[in-house]
Amino acid sequence: MPVLYEQDKHVSSAILTGQERGVLRCQERTSLLHHWKLNKEQIELVDKAGFGWFRLIGSISLNNSLISALVERWRRETNTFHFPCGEMTITLDEVSLILGLAVDGKPVVGVKEKDEDPSQVCLRLLGKLPKSELSGNRVTAKWLKENFAECPKGATTKEIEYHSRAFLIYLIGSTIFATTDPSKISVDYLILFEDFEKAGEYAWGAAALAFLYRQIGNASQRSQSIIGGCLTLLQCWSYFHLNIDRPKRTTRQFPLALLWKGRQQSRSKNDLFKYRKALDNLDPSNVSWCPFEGDLDIVPQSFKDNLLLEGREQN
Repeated sequence: MPVLYEQDKHVSSAILTGQERGVLRCQERTSLLHHWKLNKEQIELVDKAGFGWFRLIGSISLNNSLISALVERWRRETNTFHFPCGEMTITLDEVSLILGLAVDGKPVVGVKEKDEDPSQVCLRLLGKLPKSELSGNRVTAKWLKENFAECPKGATTKEIEYHSRAFLIYLIGSTIFATTDPSKISVDYLILFEDFEKAGEYAWGAAALAFLYRQIGNASQRSQSIIGGCLTLLQCWSYFHLNIDRPKRTTRQFPLALLWKGRQQSRSKNDLFKYRKALDNLDPSNVSWCPFEGDLDIVPQSFKDNLLLEGREQN
């Protein structure tokens, strides 16, 4: 049995017969994150929950054409990109370095209070009850932003916690768990942030990578035209590893995604063809096999320790 047994469903089978689908619609939405104003107490809670570094990334302009070309090279049978120079994939270490998220810890699994109505979950953990903004177990991102983007001065401890939870589910619902409909965010995530200390024990980076694998796999099918997941991770991974339209670095800060904060947006079909050709002709000389070595000095020691620990365990 062939390893790539889904070829008839893969987008490449459509391209080979002249059925172009064009550039994918990328659904990671970070453009409004700057509207959220966090006070000192909120920042401390977000840090406890494990997103202290990740929140610093903010909005990154996506190159939809580059992402689309990469997705065409992905095979969900192997969870790898198939390039002329061999197979490559995104690893947990790279998630940790690029996004500043923990990859070691408790697994992020579906946590849901079966006997508690989603509206009551919102009331208990956000202090407000959405009405028409709640559909099933999903609340609109607009409602979250309009009601919680800025914590009022003199807010009580409870109110600060409400606003911090709202920010956290907006953040992950717009980025690492962005679905093909990012205008709505699952209320189930609130349960994960009921206790901020416990939330910080989860391996959020591992969950982000698993979700991205699934999203790229789905988008690699010929019937799909949309992609979700943390596309910031995918794009930055490409810039680190592949010398294809790599932009100039803008800074030297952690997380390493911040190195590529410049404007790189492209939705042009012509660019898609350009990137596709570049990947078709990719050879080892255009691949950076150890791209992070020159930047490890800006990585916090806690992240370095985890990476070294993983290396020792593998040896």
